[in-house]
Amino acid sequence: MNKISVFSLLVCCLFMLSTLPATAEGLKLDYGAAIGEVIGDNVPNRENWVPTFRLHLGMDLAPMLYTEVSGRYASLNAGYNARGNRGYSTSRAIMDLRLVFSPLHQGLVEPYFAAGFGISKDVDKGENSFHPLIPVAAGLRMELVPRVMLDVSGTYDLFLSDEVDGIERRGKMNPITDGKHDAFYGWLIGLTIVPERPTSEDRQIVKMQQVEEATRKVALLADPDDDGIITTDELGAFTTDPMAADTDGDGLSDSSELQTYNSDPVDPDSDNDGLNDGQEVYTYFTLPTVSDTDGDGLNDGEEVNLYRTDPLKSDTDTGGMGDGDEVVKERDPLDPSDDEIVLDPGTSLVLKGVHFEISSAQLTEKSVSILEEAHEALLKFPDAEVLIVGHSDITGDVAFNLDLSRRRAASVKTWLVERGIDEDRLATDGKGIAEPIADNGTAEGRARNRRIEFIVK
Repeated sequence: MNKISVFSLLVCCLFMLSTLPATAEGLKLDYGAAIGEVIGDNVPNRENWVPTFRLHLGMDLAPMLYTEVSGRYASLNAGYNARGNRGYSTSRAIMDLRLVFSPLHQGLVEPYFAAGFGISKDVDKGENSFHPLIPVAAGLRMELVPRVMLDVSGTYDLFLSDEVDGIERRGKMNPITDGKHDAFYGWLIGLTIVPERPTSEDRQIVKMQQVEEATRKVALLADPDDDGIITTDELGAFTTDPMAADTDGDGLSDSSELQTYNSDPVDPDSDNDGLNDGQEVYTYFTLPTVSDTDGDGLNDGEEVNLYRTDPLKSDTDTGGMGDGDEVVKERDPLDPSDDEIVLDPGTSLVLKGVHFEISSAQLTEKSVSILEEAHEALLKFPDAEVLIVGHSDITGDVAFNLDLSRRRAASVKTWLVERGIDEDRLATDGKGIAEPIADNGTAEGRARNRRIEFIVK
């Protein structure tokens, strides 16, 4: 086969290969063809350089390792020498499988080294015998245009027998094995069609991602729980757990507690208000280091869990009185109607929060705040005339309770008169147990029945 025929066959093979897809069943494949020359390493001084061509199909195995299967043809020959010693001629078809190592695989320039195993057969003489061989190559691939690589390599093929050229080695052994092994070496240049390669921008992104990942791994060694605080600080200054991002399990990471909210990373409820720090930040939007965010006299936990008031509003019902004051004065912080005493004619209201000593008409200190409001209301409504009525529960003697209720009403009148209210505007009465407003069978009901009522005339 002459060089023109080899070149024509190569062009046809390249055209057919270029029409194939770059992948098959999800596998990234490459394929190509090459031409070159080889010369036998068998008979001294008489070997001839002859043309060769190669077709191959490759598949990636690992980031720097791929495999190739190839078919080659070469017509090795050597001439007669001056003394008439015979030469040889053998047209070899070769199939081989090789592993290729490339430290810069999928780059713009790829140096590589390959080795494998193959078999060869003389296709002109019709011999049935196959000769095993070991192919070795070193080369370089360079990208010409996207998906097309120029492939240049040097090759050496070692036969595992001395039968290829038909001449038994006698004086000169194979220089590699120092034994009776035929061989040939040569060079190849060709084109390889590869799967779509990443662009330079893609490579830059990958490189940045690799740097970021390496940085993250280094940081992870210093901060295994990835909470933003290095282990030495967690064990030292902060006494937090270096293996737990949220040491106290309150829903805030240790770094958030220390750097953002200034809360205690080892105490789930830093301000001891009954709500854990994570609930305060993410659910109720209160301050995890301030027990009473809205400053109304009730801590955030009491507002949320006990009174159902808004821990961000000092006056939840917007009735004019703060939630804390309403609770102290035994009013409903969710009902705006009881925030202010209004003395309109015909109205009747209970002075919640007016209390007396047990079985006595002596006012307690807790009663002062509500009585002061009643005093202010009487000043605000100077024409109002009020009947002060005392009530009791059913505990004890009926006559005693009736008398006690009247004396308690009189005590309220005296308190108000001593502070400047005209006594002619105030009258008193006592109903004892006659007019309950709640169930006397319960402690709560009895407490509600023990009351002072204002009836505006």
